Amino acid sequence: MEAPEPYSPNDIAKIVGDILGKSVPATAISEDDVRAFCTKCGWSKLTADNSIEIFKGFDDDTIRWTTGGKFYK
Repeated sequence: MEAPEPYSPNDIAKIVGDILGKSVPATAISEDDVRAFCTKCGWSKLTADNSIEIFKGFDDDTIRWTTGGKFYK
């Protein structure tokens, strides 16, 4: 997520948990889980592969959110 300040997965999990009134853990999702989700949605293998590539790009900092010329990590 992007906002005026960067939010970590744990920050977002806490916000969602506060809204729901219960603990919501931030957990990593495996490539197999992403592929299974894409398959359940009826997406093609290419779309699943591209989705995984996007997630990897965020993880390895190839893809970065930018705001006003500032990079956040």
